[in-house]
Amino acid sequence: MVASLVGRCQGTVTLLRSVPYHAHKNKVYLPLDGLMKHDVSQQDIIRGKQNSNIKDMVKEIATLATSHLKEARNLKKSVPGSARSTLLTAVRLKYHIFII
Repeated sequence: MVASLVGRCQGTVTLLRSVPYHAHKNKVYLPLDGLMKHDVSQQDIIRGKQNSNIKDMVKEIATLATSHLKEARNLKKSVPGSARSTLLTAVRLKYHIFII
C-alpha cells in the first residue's frame, strides 16, 4: 500500500514537471477534467500561459500528490525495516512538490 501511494505521488509529480517539455512538443497530458474545471485550454498550456486558472489547476494536482505522500508517511510504520530504503524517493518528491 505504501509503495503504491509513493508511486502515485511520483507519477503525479512527474506529470507536472514534464508539462513544459511536452508543451514544447505540442502535447498536453494533463487530465481533461482538470483543464475543463479550471477553464484552461490545451492551447493555453502549449503557449505557456501563466494565469490564475492554470496556477489553480497545478495547485490542485500538486495537492493530490501531497495527499498521497502524507498518507504513505502515515503508513510507513507498516513497512518492514529492511524495505524502508526503497521509500527514499519520497524525500525527493516532497522537494519537487514544494518547487512546483
